[in-house]
This record gives sequence, structure tokens and C-alpha cells, in this order.
Amino acid sequence: MPGARRLAICVSTYRRPNGLRRLLQGIENLRFDLAAAPETRVVVADNDPSGSAQEVCREFAGTRLLLDYRIEPARGIPQARNATLDMARTAGADLMAFIDDDEEPTPGWLDNMIAAMDAFDADVVHGHVEPRLPANAPAWIVEENYFRPPRYATGDRRAAGYTNNLLVKRGVFDALGGFEPSWALCGGTDTLLFSKAFQAGFRIVACREAVVYEDIEPRRMNASWLLKRAFRIGMTSGRVKLTLRRGLRSRGETVARGFFLAAGAGARLAAARDRRKRFAAARAGAVAIGILSAAFGLNYQEYR
Repeated sequence: MPGARRLAICVSTYRRPNGLRRLLQGIENLRFDLAAAPETRVVVADNDPSGSAQEVCREFAGTRLLLDYRIEPARGIPQARNATLDMARTAGADLMAFIDDDEEPTPGWLDNMIAAMDAFDADVVHGHVEPRLPANAPAWIVEENYFRPPRYATGDRRAAGYTNNLLVKRGVFDALGGFEPSWALCGGTDTLLFSKAFQAGFRIVACREAVVYEDIEPRRMNASWLLKRAFRIGMTSGRVKLTLRRGLRSRGETVARGFFLAAGAGARLAAARDRRKRFAAARAGAVAIGILSAAFGLNYQEYR
């Protein structure tokens, strides 16, 4: 289409061939009813030096997908994300969409994202992620909704964005650069970058209709994984705050927040009368300990 916007769907992948195949099939099925269809290509950065995603990408040669593939040998999530950004820029993309290799988009995913971007004059649009748990998921995990993210109405302002379902104007990256490479294995580089974007005045909004499904791995169906993830979330929160606002005052506020949340978690734990409430309190405590750990300069590498 003459004058159509150019969009790159940025995919970072690491040894998930089945998930990547399902994702690419979902991208093939995208449709556009609300917004004008952009010129779309998929850019895949394979963070496995052995190139385990290459064969899956070859399966889509000759289909209607335009697909660029690259091996990014430097280990780390931001390294792979930055490789997709480089490919997107080389392709002349005006918009970059991000989705994970364990997710599957609904047919109207990008259509709704672009429509929301236009309607709310947004620079960044964050969609909704719906988890798909394994069939044998423990009842307590299902009933407590530990994997279900918060729901936001379309147009709600956000203070950050996450690359599991995101549409971004190229100007955001032109102004702020890419994902922080020194955070290679600890996670949270998307939180950091889009918190910077919010701080710089870029408009970030939610889009409830832009849905992707995330397949939750069976190995995550346990208390240990949930506690480690809560700890990492707390640590990311602390590190982002300390990066955006440096100095003793910011560090002191982070320490105070960590201790306040830890005290609240301790009180909840003492009052808990059943296992589920005790675990919920322990999880809140893990977040608090993560914040305190960040304040004291510790770093947990979840993706090592």
C-alpha cells in the first residue's frame, strides 16, 4: 500500500521452537478491520548460538510472512531485543511491536493496538496478556490467579510497558536508545526503558482488546518459582527507581519502602490461618526483600 506505515514485529527467542512456530502461525492469521494494514515484517533474534530457531523460521519461507532471522550470540534478553531493534531499523520500520516466543496473538491483536495508538495519540500501547496454564496446574495456583496480570481499560495511562505485548513508535527508541545491556540476565530491561519513556513525557496507554495468550510452562507451577519471581519483581522495582533517580535520598526512600512492605508482609504472615494466606504473605515478603536487596546493591540473575 503506497504510504502505508511500516511495522516490524520483534521476536526474541531462545530454544522454544514449538512456541515460536505457534507464534509465527498466529502472526500469519492477523487481520486488520479497524486500522489500515501496515507493511509488516517479522524480525527474529535467536539468542541460541547454535541457531535452534532457524529451522522453524525456514518453515515460513514462501508464506505471506516477510521474515528476517539473525543469531545474536551475546547472551542476554536485552542483547536479543536490541538485535531485533537493529533489524527493524534496517527495514525502515516506523512502528515496532513486541511479543514473546511463548505467546500467541489473537487475530485482531495488532489491529486493536494501532487503532488505540491513533485514537489516544499514544507513543506506546500495552496490550493484555491472558495466561494459559497447563492442564495439570495445581488448584491453588489457578484459584488464586497468580499468573493473571492486572486488567486495564483501553486508554488508561500507564507509567511503564512490557515487551510481552507492546507497540512502540520508532521515535521512542530514537530518543532513548535501546535496552540496557548490563542487565543481561536479571530481567526488567523493558520496565526500565519504558519507565524512562514515561518520565521523558511519552504517552503510554493500555489496550484491553489487544490480547495475546501466554503459555505458562509446567516448571513454573510451584511455590518456589513464584517466590523467586516475586523477589525478582521487587528487585527490578528497586533497581528501576534507583536508576531513574540517583542519590542518597532515592536510596533511602527505597530502603524505607522495602522495610514498610516487609513489616506489612510479616504482620499478614502472623495473622494467616491457612496455607494459602501464609503463602500470599510470604510472596509479598519476597517482593519486599527484593526491593531491599536492590537498595543494598545486590543483583539476582533470574535468567542465568
